[in-house]
Amino acid sequence: MWVSASAGLGSGGSAIIDGVSQNDARGDFLGAISFGAPITKTQAVKLSYLRSVTFQDIGSDSNTLGFAWSMAF
Repeated sequence: MWVSASAGLGSGGSAIIDGVSQNDARGDFLGAISFGAPITKTQAVKLSYLRSVTFQDIGSDSNTLGFAWSMAF
């Protein structure tokens, strides 16, 4: 069984068109957590959640839920 967590912060980046700044600097936060567990000797499942938040008017906030099943052979 395993659990993991991660986070990231992004800042900066903006568009300049024909030498004119568009005043659209970006800033984002990403956070994630995942949980995995074996179900047999050769199979496992993993559940993960990702949250994305933008600090500016440009971009979008999102919530993502994932499920995976893996098999080794």
